[in-house]
Amino acid sequence: MRPASPAEGMGILQPVLDAEAARGNSASVDVERRLVRGDPPQAQLARPIDRAAVSAQFDLGPLVAWWPRARGVFDLVDIVTGTTIRSGEPSPVSWWRRRSSAPAASGPGERLGWLAGDPRIGPSATGVVTTYERRARVHVSGSATEALAGIAEVIAATDAGMELPDWFAARLAPERDDEDWKAYFRERDRLEQAEWKVSGWSTRWTERGWRRAMAPGERTWQWVGAEVAHDHAFDVTVEVVDGAPIGSLKWLLHTVGALRCGPAGSDA
Repeated sequence: MRPASPAEGMGILQPVLDAEAARGNSASVDVERRLVRGDPPQAQLARPIDRAAVSAQFDLGPLVAWWPRARGVFDLVDIVTGTTIRSGEPSPVSWWRRRSSAPAASGPGERLGWLAGDPRIGPSATGVVTTYERRARVHVSGSATEALAGIAEVIAATDAGMELPDWFAARLAPERDDEDWKAYFRERDRLEQAEWKVSGWSTRWTERGWRRAMAPGERTWQWVGAEVAHDHAFDVTVEVVDGAPIGSLKWLLHTVGALRCGPAGSDA
């Protein structure tokens, strides 16, 4: 381990690491594991990351995520590459610093972790985004025909900037304040790994989160087409941005009763 610097290549998380250093929270980067084993870079902070200050300074997008590691302690992860800024161990002094020095948000911060601004998977210098098609069979609890009609209704309303269908809006979560987010991460922290993977399909989205993820330049998937396979399943083709998360698509499928996904053309 040796001190971190911009040359260490923490990717999109480097501005956050620099901001923590400016607040006196020094870091070291695991260079050996990255170079020898090919693992993603990992920065270890001396103190817990100042989540309130980071959230005030940066407009964090869906390509980065707060990862709860202990009560009140979070790591920040680039979910595309796995690059991680790990918080240090909390102490009474670091807790007091966070409570006394966290700045208030004064408007939109620097955008970080958004598709349109990410050179790895967003538009390149030529304006081209690398995409590929994915096909799957989606099994639903109700009628496959009705599920596809619901998906079409939501996508059409979203793309047109219109009011979302009542049935879909009723499934959205209320906008979260700081206390709501704390409760959310406490609950996630209690989940076993298998349960956490399943929760990725059913975690309720807010309307603000949904519309931001589906905005032009930020949307990571496009619905190409689908056809009914039988009463409770349909085959779907989507175009996906290479390396990008598709949580919004998973949530949309969940709202129409998706139970599981498997190979296209097969009920296996």
